Amino acid sequence: MRWVARSKSSYAAREQHHEGTRRALQSLTAFDRAATMPSTSIRKTEYDPERKSFRWWFVASGKRYEFEDVPPETFAAFKAAFAKGRYFNDHIRNRFRHRVDTTGDDAG
Repeated sequence: MRWVARSKSSYAAREQHHEGTRRALQSLTAFDRAATMPSTSIRKTEYDPERKSFRWWFVASGKRYEFEDVPPETFAAFKAAFAKGRYFNDHIRNRFRHRVDTTGDDAG
């Protein structure tokens, strides 16, 4: 096995990312709600840490997707991510079982 040295800047960046994740995990409530998102495609997200359920509303279609068995750490990393859509595509989409609600209830 060959070890690869990491630069101090990459180590600091990784630690900064983990610190953001730790802060986000500490801020989770019994039913965490983010009423609005800084996104043109995401209207709203909700996470229930007890059920490990992550709900995601889209602006254009009004559809709500509910992802099951999403660990709190994954949701915390999503909240801490700068590019939420990219994080969703890379770490949540096609990795967790989900269902679609086309009525878009509670999307306000």
